[in-house]
Amino acid sequence: MNQETLTNDYKREDAADDVRLASVDDRELIRQVAARSHDAFAELYRRFSAPLFNFLLSLVSDQHAAEDLLQEVFLAIWKGAGHYRGAAAVKTWLFNIAYKQAVSHLRRRKEVLVDDLDQIAAAPGSPGLSGDPIQNRIIIQALERLTPQHRAALELVLYYKMSYREAAEVLACPVGTVKSRVSYARRQLQAMIHASGQSAEDRY
Repeated sequence: MNQETLTNDYKREDAADDVRLASVDDRELIRQVAARSHDAFAELYRRFSAPLFNFLLSLVSDQHAAEDLLQEVFLAIWKGAGHYRGAAAVKTWLFNIAYKQAVSHLRRRKEVLVDDLDQIAAAPGSPGLSGDPIQNRIIIQALERLTPQHRAALELVLYYKMSYREAAEVLACPVGTVKSRVSYARRQLQAMIHASGQSAEDRY
């Protein structure tokens, strides 16, 4: 199956509206995807495409790149569903695939190295945003100064409500590393927001 065919399949409306699949749990969906069910794949896309896209966008800071990466992620899911063994939750397994795709993309950029990247754009729906445009701009500017590793850890824990263990599975690092990244990111954001003269309102 090529990427164009795959895209057409997982966007079919009749598959997304399938009531039977809507009640199937994530692990069973992956099992059916491994058995090459296009309908199950469409349902998996319906459930996870939006959060995965926002996560990718937050890391690569380019909407078109994030869209391309999302397709690569789901192509990887289609190809690799048979390798899912259930050790991690489906959600963390999918986010791990997305994180690896984003890191690979960043490493392919000739002008930066992923470990040295110090500016990334904030995705719509980033954690901590309020209805105040001035406050939001300050938070976004602060988030842009975090590395992708720190930004990813913070978003997974605060925005996507993952446990430290789940975030560690996504990021393929020890739980202690996730905790230290989140703690560091919190301190950096609080310091930058405080330096701006605006109240952080204990968001972080």
